[in-house]
Formats: sequence, structure tokens, C-alpha cells
Amino acid sequence: MVRGRAPRELLLDENDNVPDGVATHFESERTWSLHRKLFFGQSHVEERGSALSPKLSECNSDSSRRQSKAEEPPVEPDTGLNHQFRLFHLRKRKLADEEEPEALTGDEVTAFDADPPHFRELTDRCLCISNILRSLSFIPGNDLHLANHHALLAILSRLLLYKHQHPPRQPRLQQKDYLAPELPSDTPDLTGGWWWWAPLLSLREDMLVILSNVAGALDLVTLPEDIIQRLLDGLLHWYVCPASSARDPFGGARDSLLSPQRLALECLSKLTVRESNVDLMLATPPVQRLQQAVGMLVEALGNRNDKVQREFALVLLHAFAKADEVAARWIGEQPLAVSLLLSFIEEAEQSALQIAHQHGVQALSENPELMGTTLDMLKRCASSLCFLSRIEENRKQLLKNEERFLNLCMSQILDQNVARSLAFVLLECGKGEVG
Repeated sequence: MVRGRAPRELLLDENDNVPDGVATHFESERTWSLHRKLFFGQSHVEERGSALSPKLSECNSDSSRRQSKAEEPPVEPDTGLNHQFRLFHLRKRKLADEEEPEALTGDEVTAFDADPPHFRELTDRCLCISNILRSLSFIPGNDLHLANHHALLAILSRLLLYKHQHPPRQPRLQQKDYLAPELPSDTPDLTGGWWWWAPLLSLREDMLVILSNVAGALDLVTLPEDIIQRLLDGLLHWYVCPASSARDPFGGARDSLLSPQRLALECLSKLTVRESNVDLMLATPPVQRLQQAVGMLVEALGNRNDKVQREFALVLLHAFAKADEVAARWIGEQPLAVSLLLSFIEEAEQSALQIAHQHGVQALSENPELMGTTLDMLKRCASSLCFLSRIEENRKQLLKNEERFLNLCMSQILDQNVARSLAFVLLECGKGEVG
């Protein structure tokens, strides 16, 4: 390359032909600075700039700073999209009835949409990198390395809710079509289209899959506070989000079961491996969202058609009931919580009886998974009932199912540890009646 010439001057020769081996579509520093501000925020760009050139701020005068601020477009207004990432704890204070249930979604890209080649190349590189990281996360042993990489976790946490926004709720007579909204006037539109929407969905799918693979090795206490908040806020939001984009599979695939809500549930259940993660999860505001999540977990516990999601919900309910009495009270307030927990044990008992009659008790003892679940799940379910029985407000709901508790305690096929836990529940309820 000839020194002293700008990259754009080397793009075309005298015959307007692109020379071989020369990269095209170079962007100016100002444009890439704008991209960095849109994604990372103003504070990140300032810190990075000060670290690379500490003497630059001393050389610039006050007049040059005012002039540069006047020339650049307003990237981070007080109500812009980036403001919700830097000060997302303020957004948590909004109640659910202040926002529309459906989130903003982009238009489908057509052949007539302007998709600049340099942006297409940029998105292709991002998708290639995310696919590589996603594939590496499936290899056993890599989860420990990925879970300890703070830079990767920072990117994952930012992409969870990036460009995901619920419009404010408006009266019915003034409702607008939010399926193809325009960007706010104070947010710059770089290309004039929604070219970034489809790549963003693919990136988010890859990020959620990576998180689901490494969640079991994550120790949130060792991470910076901003990463912890964004991770838990994003996972909890995707689980309780009522929008169709959260409940439908990625890309609209009918045969796929991967949806943001399902992956978020898997990530949250795997995070319960460490009790400190559960404490941080219950400390993530707002409280209304946690209560809504508990209600959805109880509802998922009654879904017999999806055993995987049912067991994930049971793992989370057990962790919540064990970690905090307030969470145990929330579970007990659900009308069907105790009944569904008992139904889970009763179904396993009936399956065990059928297997014992057909193949013998020895086959069941050698392979307990033949009854449709594992002994660990049964112990978690019975332990959850024990934690609920320690809350005085929950004992009234437990006593309504006293006969079902007695039948399970006297079962000859049920595991002794499970029966002992159920007997403890009756003992706790009996102490409350005597008192």
C-alpha cells in the first residue's frame, strides 16, 4: 500500500477496476466510533480512548470539544436505546401494565431493501464467530474456560436484551401498529432499514445456547456487578416476557423447540447449582417479575407433555423455596402448587408400580429412571414440600391434601427418603395445629 494515501483512494484505478488483494468499503474512524457508541455506550468509548491516548484529552481545548460534540449526532440521548443498558435498573421499576405485551419487531428484509455490502460483511463475520463459540461450548471441558472469560460474558449479557423493547401502553383508540415502527427520532439510523434484525436474532439464539451450555459452570459472585445484573435481568425477562418473540421458536421453525423462554428457563435452572447464584437471582428487581416467574414455574410443573421443561421448573422451585422464606411463601400462595408437587410424586409411584408388576422390583432398583423420572427429582419435590411446610401461611394449603400425604407415606414402592420427607411435612403441619 502506498503511504500517505487514504484507503478510499486505493479502491479504484483509472479504469474503475478494483485491484486484486485490496480490501474495499473501509469506514472512517468517525463511523466506527459511532458503531462503538451504539453498542458499548459513551462511557466505554471514552475509557478506551483515554487508555490508548492519555495525552489526547490534554491537547484538546474546550472549544474543540464543543465543536466535536456539535458535529456528531446524538448517539446516547436520555431516552434512547443505549440508555436502557447503562441505566437498566431504572427500567426495572416500571410495572408490567405500563408496557405493551408485544415487543417491537423489525420488518422482514426484502430484495428491495438497501443492504450495504460492508454491513453484510460485518454481520457475516459476527455470525461466523458466534457459530464458532456456540460449537465450542458443546465440547465437555470448554464450559469452564468460557464461564471464566469476562469479556465473552460481557458481550453475552449485552446481546440478551439488545434492541428488545416494549412500547408504552396506550389507550385503545390511540394504539398504533408497532409491528414495523420507526426508530426514535433521537436515535441515528445508519442505513435506513431493518437489515440488522435477522442477524441480531441469530446472534441472540447463539448467545442463549452458549449460556445454557456454560451456566452450570458459572459462578456469578466472581463476575463484575454490571455483568451479573445484565445476565440475570435478561434471563428473567426472557422467561416472563409475554411477547410472541419470546415464546415462539427462533426463526419461526415449526419443528424446533428452541425459544428464548425455553433457553432462559434452562439457564436459570442450571445456575441453581450454586446457592450464591440463587441468592443473586432472588435479589434481582423487580419483585413483581419474580412473583410472576414463580407463577409460571408452577404452571410449567403441570405440563405433563413436556417433561424436560417440567423438571427444569421443579429444580427452580426447589432452589427458590430452599433459599428464601419469602419465595417459599410465594410458591405456597399459588393455588395448585402443593397439588402439582404431589401429583409429580404420585405419577412416579404409579409408574413404579406398573414396572414392578411387569418386570419385577429388581429391574426398578437397577434402573430407577424407568418410572419416568429420577430419584433426585423425587427428592427435590419432597424437599420442596418440606420447605413450604415451615411457613405457617402454607400449612393450611398442605392440610387440604393430608390424605394424599398419608397414602404416599404408606407406599411400599416409594423411596424411603422421599416418604420420610413427606412424613416430615405432616409432622410440621401437626405442630401448627397443636400450637
